[in-house]
Amino acid sequence: MTLREATSVDQGRPPGRLGAAVVAIVLLTAVALLYFADFTRAKPVDQSAIGLEGLSVWLDHNDIDARLFYGGEGLDADDVGLRVLPLYDVNLGFDPDDQRTQAEQEAADNLREMTADVLWSKIRSVPTLVILPKWHWQMPEIGVADRAFLIDRGGVDALVNRQFTAVGRVQRPWESRAVLETAEGSEIVLHQPQFVAAGSCDPIFGDRDRMLLGRCLGDRGTTYWLLSDPDLLDNHGLTQGDNAGVALSQLPKLAANGPVLIDLTTRIWTFTTREAPQRGWADLARFLDFPFSIIWAGLAVLAAFVLWRAWWRFGPIERESDETTAPRASREVSIDVKARLLRLTGHDAAIVRNHIADRLLALSGEIVGPRRLPSDGKLEALLKVVSHRSSSLAVDLRNAIENAGNLEKASTNELLGYVDRVNGLIARTRDEFGKSKGDR
Repeated sequence: MTLREATSVDQGRPPGRLGAAVVAIVLLTAVALLYFADFTRAKPVDQSAIGLEGLSVWLDHNDIDARLFYGGEGLDADDVGLRVLPLYDVNLGFDPDDQRTQAEQEAADNLREMTADVLWSKIRSVPTLVILPKWHWQMPEIGVADRAFLIDRGGVDALVNRQFTAVGRVQRPWESRAVLETAEGSEIVLHQPQFVAAGSCDPIFGDRDRMLLGRCLGDRGTTYWLLSDPDLLDNHGLTQGDNAGVALSQLPKLAANGPVLIDLTTRIWTFTTREAPQRGWADLARFLDFPFSIIWAGLAVLAAFVLWRAWWRFGPIERESDETTAPRASREVSIDVKARLLRLTGHDAAIVRNHIADRLLALSGEIVGPRRLPSDGKLEALLKVVSHRSSSLAVDLRNAIENAGNLEKASTNELLGYVDRVNGLIARTRDEFGKSKGDR
């Protein structure tokens, strides 16, 4: 097969697993990008006459920190001075994951559904200005602020009675145009105005019978602001009278000169930054109080008993200093000198006896303890302890000790055999008491 033929055959083959995986990854990435891009894209209602996109542009144009928020990212509550929260739902009882047709949403007067739990979570987390719904979906479609396109007053009234109990009934005067004068002399112009009775709220614009904007107290002592008519701040209302100037002067006051967030989401995106708790010695001292004090006392008694028993069994800790190493070194030197003299004089049996005696004394120190070693060099304490573990082993050790006196006439091979037997007995004894070779 030529190179050209092989190339043509490879080109005719279907893509392998690697190619399919690459295609799948690309498709999933594209879907994810489209999904998250939907969060940051303005919705038609926000750009319509009843939307708030123009408010963000107006505030930003006048050097006030404001932005539209569509979700898709975490939002630190400490970075928000005021949340402007428009409501386009009079029910606040539907699941936001419930997929319904546009006709069903329009029939329910819900342009953007939100649950009551989400609403109050938003209000409690950040200082919030809530804007009540007013216009039906047909108003931005047709572009006429006519009474026929108002949401039924009973629906808005039911929303207020269920969620905002601090205020009274919704008020809709018969006049199609209302002008309110602020304390600064500005004129707020509203078409088909909508007010609420102040109730226990403190009116900022309007009076107690017909409140437009007021400071209210919700459940759990939560403070929020309620705007009864969205036409003060929406795209349509900002073009009327001095509404734009009123928004420019009032919103920074409510935000305490902090950032203004126009929240167009129906989910909770804010979180609160919590400082790490400060710990002091008082927190640690709690572990010394009752009942922990009983545990510490028990551990102290146990530690004292273990140290006392170890001291009695093994004596004080050996310190590697000249005071302790010098006597040990001189003893080893004396043993070497004595062994050399015995070898020169032909006393091999005496060398073996001394060697075995030293080994057995060392074994006794290991098993019985250095403080219980006999001053006369006898090994009765060792034999007594070993007999409790193994009587046969104790008998073998005793016989080996007694046979040490019968080595004067033994040959070299017999002496070596005797040393091997004793070494075997020592190894058996150490194994019996769980002593490894590295213990010494």
